[in-house]
Amino acid sequence: MAATRVGDGLAALRAIEQHRPDLMLLDLMLPSVNGWTVMRELAGNPSTSDIPVIVVTGVEPSPEVPNAVMVLHKPCDPDHIARVVSDHLPRH
Repeated sequence: MAATRVGDGLAALRAIEQHRPDLMLLDLMLPSVNGWTVMRELAGNPSTSDIPVIVVTGVEPSPEVPNAVMVLHKPCDPDHIARVVSDHLPRH
């Protein structure tokens, strides 16, 4: 499984145009374009609306995040994140 890591929402949207991911880990508090906007862009595009998104956030209280398959709160245990990703990766 190859992973692409980017540092802001605009770079995430550009990376998705280049290579459609099987799953996305997304922080809500990103520079340039925030995670809420990334979620809206994905949901509004028929070619990306079915990408599972796991939100990892430090935003409190628990945010309601439409279209997210799960919301994890920072700090997160890396082993827990790995299990959640494994559970939500589409089976090909």
